Amino acid sequence: MIERGWVRTVRGDVELSTLRSGKSIALVHEHLSCDLSLGFGPEYVLTDLGLVTSEVEIAARHGVRLVVDVGNSGHLREPAFLRDVADASGVAVVASTGHYREGFFPPGVEAKGVDELAEEMVAEIETVIAGTDVPAGAIAEIGFTGEAATPLEAKVFLAAARAQAESGAPLLTHTAQGVGWAEQIDLLVKGGADLGRVVIGHMDCLDDNSAHVGVIESGAWLGFDRVNSLRYQSDDVRVARLLDLLEAGLEDRIVISTDTAMVTRLTAHGGAGYAAPVTELVPRLESAGVPAESIDKLLYENAWRFLAGE
Repeated sequence: MIERGWVRTVRGDVELSTLRSGKSIALVHEHLSCDLSLGFGPEYVLTDLGLVTSEVEIAARHGVRLVVDVGNSGHLREPAFLRDVADASGVAVVASTGHYREGFFPPGVEAKGVDELAEEMVAEIETVIAGTDVPAGAIAEIGFTGEAATPLEAKVFLAAARAQAESGAPLLTHTAQGVGWAEQIDLLVKGGADLGRVVIGHMDCLDDNSAHVGVIESGAWLGFDRVNSLRYQSDDVRVARLLDLLEAGLEDRIVISTDTAMVTRLTAHGGAGYAAPVTELVPRLESAGVPAESIDKLLYENAWRFLAGE
């Protein structure tokens, strides 16, 4: 069981308070290691240690102190690579366990039951990820392919929920651009997850404030985790929906990240990289008149509170 106030990194358990100094950022939905080329194309490959380390170091200069890599076997993430990035950059990194979505499940998921899948996830948190010497510290990113879960996706969600309840690890989901969020919550509740430890992901791709409010009212955290991912949504729309949420007094339940998985989004290739929340989002929020205390919650407080289990 992961203690509240602590995070299980690729180097073991760390008290979150030791990672925070000044305006420190925790990015809870990122990819540092992945190869999704077969599913999405050659730009979805992050395997160059020097390149990724350099990008994380740039983010560190903007205040990033911890990154949750939400990749799992479906993303072909390499846990040892994540540890190398952490060692080289000085930024704490959390690896994930679980299964992505149909089409990316490894062999065996179909034949296994909910209990067995949950046990495997818990084992990778309590010991190490299978075939490695690196522990997982999160259950992520657990996803839907479309608006509704396939039978296999529903089974994985139930297993992830059980694993979350048993391990105390944070759980982060993948929606198809925000749709299907209500069913995800229903499955997680059915499986026994603590929604206070759950982020429903990619909700900033959905231009629907009622859905955003619905996620928060369920008790889960709202993932505005594709900042500067312009193929899915403009940052202007993201800011407009954030303004609605701030006006409703819901700024305490939103986490910000970038979901960078494409080499073309890195600064070395002209993108904003992992620092986009600071370099792209904050200026827009400031221009919109958002007070500093609200920006501080969104950027420098909420993700830490989520990870700490507050």
